[in-house]
Amino acid sequence: MKKRIFIFLSIIFLTTILIACGNPEEKKARFLSKGETLYEKGDLTNARLEIKNALQLDPKFAEAYYMLGKIELKDKNLKMAFGSFSKAVELNPEFMGTHLEMGKLFVAAKMVDKAREKVDLILATEPDNPEAKLLESAVLLAEKDRDGAEKILNKLLSDGVHKPDIYLMLAKIYGQKKDLYKVEQILKDGITGNPDSVALPMVLARIYAGQNRTNYAEALLRKVVAIKPDNLALKFSLASFLWDTDQKDQAREVLKAVVASEPENEEYRLRVARFYIAKNQPEDVEREIKEGIQKIENSFKLRFLLSDHYTARNEPEKTLSLLEECLTLNKDSANPSIIETRNRLAKYYMARKDIEKAEQYVDAVIKESPKNVDAHFIRGNIYLSRREGVNAISEFRMVVDEKPEFIPAYLRLAGAHVLNQEIELAEDTLQNAQKIQPDSREVAVALARLYVLKKDVEASEKQLRKILEKNPDDLQIRMNLGDLLASKKDFKGAEHQFRLIKDKAPDNPMGYQRLARLYAGQNRLADAITVLEDGYQKNPDNLLIFTTLVRGYMAQKNQDKAIAACEARIQKNSKDAFAYNLLGQVLTAKKSYSKAEKSIQKAIDLQPMWPVPHNNLSRLYLTQGKKEEAITRLESALASNPKN
Repeated sequence: MKKRIFIFLSIIFLTTILIACGNPEEKKARFLSKGETLYEKGDLTNARLEIKNALQLDPKFAEAYYMLGKIELKDKNLKMAFGSFSKAVELNPEFMGTHLEMGKLFVAAKMVDKAREKVDLILATEPDNPEAKLLESAVLLAEKDRDGAEKILNKLLSDGVHKPDIYLMLAKIYGQKKDLYKVEQILKDGITGNPDSVALPMVLARIYAGQNRTNYAEALLRKVVAIKPDNLALKFSLASFLWDTDQKDQAREVLKAVVASEPENEEYRLRVARFYIAKNQPEDVEREIKEGIQKIENSFKLRFLLSDHYTARNEPEKTLSLLEECLTLNKDSANPSIIETRNRLAKYYMARKDIEKAEQYVDAVIKESPKNVDAHFIRGNIYLSRREGVNAISEFRMVVDEKPEFIPAYLRLAGAHVLNQEIELAEDTLQNAQKIQPDSREVAVALARLYVLKKDVEASEKQLRKILEKNPDDLQIRMNLGDLLASKKDFKGAEHQFRLIKDKAPDNPMGYQRLARLYAGQNRLADAITVLEDGYQKNPDNLLIFTTLVRGYMAQKNQDKAIAACEARIQKNSKDAFAYNLLGQVLTAKKSYSKAEKSIQKAIDLQPMWPVPHNNLSRLYLTQGKKEEAITRLESALASNPKN
């Protein structure tokens, strides 16, 4: 009897387990459903885990890939989102929702033809799909067909579709037409129809702020904070607006409320401190972080942020003290935060050229964590500083293998190959980096320099022009291009580049300087002087242009103009030691030795610690054969500044 009861209970128990577990189809559906729920709540980390559980059960589960794509999209991982959507389409080409999401990504990436293909595909199957119609209007806008886009959007509204995106796109269309009244009305209508929308009031708030209607903008920002009280980003948007409209006390109140809501929340403390760093408020930064450390005694992150703040403010003693304090927070030498602390200390000592101490900390990290990328990168830099190319190559290769997207490692690896005179390997390394980040300015600059080293001027020029295509206002690159063109005797091309710099940045001395030098190199001294006079007129306080102009007058043998320029500057500022010293040099060249001596002596009186006028006065004495006076002058200079 007992045996029968035991068997019966066992069957019930097993049946319950089987029912609870369900078959694989039911289990993957449950994982998907739970993932969707977590996604809606904004818990992307756990949503991702649930979806991946579903995919472990069924690697060909198209709906799970679609959901994973939406999670990655919301988490701003666009490449991963696109990959998941592509997989979903591959597994189930009939699922239009995935095509729709891919179409949106194509629009964002300005791949209008591909987006158009997706729109046509969806509408051929579902001609009344409002999401597809909305996407079609976005494509039309990208194709510059504003009227076509507006027609579709208004039709959607008349059909009873009132999604926020419709109002946002209509606002964009009327914004392009400069009809700001209509933009405001559309956004207000959108807010009325979508009372829970955050995007619509945020856009309208930006418009009000731009129109200096600060009260309206503030009211809208406070409204969105009330709609989404758990959204930290919105609170920081409000605080930033209040700060920028000179309502700093109110901004501080918003930030205090953030911290007070969870006093031991490390992330909240960090974000408030970063806000104050961005607003250049060092006292607030220190106060917030120190209060945070009192509440969260073992916080490495707060100490790391404060140490970075001290480093940026050139307070190395405070930086070192904090990092050394971090080493006392945990006795486990393999603890990740202790390892990061040691890496930070290694960087600290590297910056101070104390290579031996830096190496000690790096070695300690690698002993505990042999594949630590940061430590190997620092060690590679140590080897580079010692000009040990082979060892540096080994370290940077390890970093590239472990972290193939880390561009600085490719740059340093290429530098190590150059040090080792392996130019072709350096080129291969940089080309690999460019495949990973095609738009990287640093990689293009490094390649341009490498091609100059190879005497391949055309290839170097191509790299520089590639950067300028993306950013035509990059004046440093434009200057490099001008120099390169000048080096290959393309004087017209160089002149064009330098003139562009001068026109784009009339307060930057380099455009005038480079253009004048180009003219002088072609024996066009009068043109060089004209450019420098123009530059000095627009930048009367710039010493570089002033000096070059005076030297230009001297090259023209126009000493009177050089003297007049110096005297005019002194008349404006009788304590301009630089002008007195330069005037002394001009007078020396004119052999007006007595006046030159007085002028240089005046520069010394104004700035006794500045070595240049002391040297010039000694040269003046030597020019006149007054060796004893020259020696006396130099001895006097040494007495006032023994480190000279």
